[in-house]
Amino acid sequence: MQQKDILEELLINKYAMKIADIKTIIFAFRLYRYNLYATIRFINMNFIQKNIHRKGGYIFIFPRVNCQIHQDATIEVFGNTFIGLPTVKGSNINSSFIMKEKSKLVVNKKCELLEGCDIQLHRNGLLVIDSFHSNIDLEISCGDNIKIGNEVTAGRHVRIKDFNGHNVSYEGYPTSAPISIGNHIWLCTGSCINPGVSIGNGAVVADNANVISNIDPHTFNQGNPSQKIKSNIVFTI
Repeated sequence: MQQKDILEELLINKYAMKIADIKTIIFAFRLYRYNLYATIRFINMNFIQKNIHRKGGYIFIFPRVNCQIHQDATIEVFGNTFIGLPTVKGSNINSSFIMKEKSKLVVNKKCELLEGCDIQLHRNGLLVIDSFHSNIDLEISCGDNIKIGNEVTAGRHVRIKDFNGHNVSYEGYPTSAPISIGNHIWLCTGSCINPGVSIGNGAVVADNANVISNIDPHTFNQGNPSQKIKSNIVFTI
């Protein structure tokens, strides 16, 4: 949809907009450092695009995000969602947010993905997020089902992939399998969460850990492949 068409449709539906929506558009314009293209994209995604269902909060896609959403993909937003959020003024780090045919993103509470992220939802992929914050360079490859719970934090260069996309000729190789990440979990810098993994509540996945099997609740895990180092841990961020 062209910028002119978006503005015309917005004017047609202006009486349906609330004062809070208008204030949020102004906020987005300032947040995007007065980038008109990003602001028009914000209006389109939050008020016009039919496959995006905003049931609370808004979705903010920052100017340096390559955003491609298939017309048959679906987004449901119940809380504010930030994708490609810059860490410093004037940053020129690019991000990518790709949703392919029949993929679906659900954000139940809030989501903050800092710049450098590469988020790809492949055909039929389902990504459900309760509340999640990631540092720079997060990678998500979702071709099956990824569930991220409440108060989940990811450090720099974390990878979460339920879909490998390549076949390897050995029995049991997980081309794709669901991932479940529980509540109050810390995924430290460089950790990799692989297909078929479940991570219990309150767990810590240490720097550069390669997780290929389930992780117990309230444990500290490290290594390649990841192994339990400590049990009954408590952490704060």
